[in-house]
Amino acid sequence: MNEERKREKREREEREREMANIMNKLREQHDKELKEEKERLQRRHENVARKEAENSNPLHRLVKAGKMIIKGIIQLGK
Repeated sequence: MNEERKREKREREEREREMANIMNKLREQHDKELKEEKERLQRRHENVARKEAENSNPLHRLVKAGKMIIKGIIQLGK
């Protein structure tokens, strides 16, 4: 009887360890996914901020307008 209890206890402890390992792996995967999403959003935010800064720069607007004018002249010349 005592041996059976010991065996059951060992089996229970083994199941608990396995469950703890599974939970740790799931937590690690979740943390990894959250980190990747955060990094993706950070890059997106930086890209938007950079584009807004470029578009608000008067020199950038002049260069862009100049390129459009040159393209128009080239099209008219064809």
